[in-house]
Amino acid sequence: MNRDDSTERDTHDTYDDAVARTLLDGSEFHRRRLAVGITQLSQRRKLLLFAGVAGSLALCLPIGVTLPEAVREGFLGGVPLAATPAVLALGLFGLTVELAAGLAVAAVSYRARATTLTEREALHLVAVDNVATMAGLGVGTLAVFATLCGFAVGYGGVEAVQAVTASGDNGGGPYTAPPLPVPSVRVFGSVALLVGVLLAALGVSVGSEA
Repeated sequence: MNRDDSTERDTHDTYDDAVARTLLDGSEFHRRRLAVGITQLSQRRKLLLFAGVAGSLALCLPIGVTLPEAVREGFLGGVPLAATPAVLALGLFGLTVELAAGLAVAAVSYRARATTLTEREALHLVAVDNVATMAGLGVGTLAVFATLCGFAVGYGGVEAVQAVTASGDNGGGPYTAPPLPVPSVRVFGSVALLVGVLLAALGVSVGSEA
């Protein structure tokens, strides 16, 4: 192999490297995110992950209708999709976090396209992006997971629900009356699905390069 071929190959390999492409052709925001970002996930992928987490709360619908009859009758009034179990308050929190994080990431993505960003502005955007990422992939995901697990505890039967209820603070449990007004399971699941679709649409709209 002659020297020209080797040089051409090295240049091509370097340019094909994602980090090198960002340093050479990336925006000020993407270069700063490479240096101080908490994750190298693209904005698009983060939004799609948020969408998946938020949309997974729609699983409350099939869970509700497939719970054992004794649980549906004893704790959900016999009409689980019209019930408002306390666990949905946690789910509502998780859904709000995912939506807020997704909107923040999308806003950062659109603002980052500006060609006149200063270093300070880029670092500010990265900071906002980091907080939104931690909220969406951390806090929101944990809240959603806990909601689904709490709602699905009914699969263990009446005894399992009673055990969880007895061990809760002040006798509380996933199927008791909510501390705050929450929508019914039917409304909650439908809204979760719509939020998931919205975040997925935002993920597609920011483009694969974001």
